[in-house]
Amino acid sequence: LDVVSNFDKIYNFTNKLQENGVIVSLFVDANQEQIEASYKTGAKKIEIHTGKYAETGLDDDFDKIKNALNDKFN
Repeated sequence: LDVVSNFDKIYNFTNKLQENGVIVSLFVDANQEQIEASYKTGAKKIEIHTGKYAETGLDDDFDKIKNALNDKFN
């Protein structure tokens, strides 16, 4: 899900769902911009697509993503 490019639509839809008792979880790529945009939508949960990291083992990038998650969702 590209939350950055579709922020307004996702924000509005997320809030409408949550107003009606639906817990929203967004499935996004593992990059800081997507994580931050997901947080700003008010979604209660996000799921990180980790396929790229499972295939390549990019530990430095993984640490950046982990830090972004800790900053926003702890």
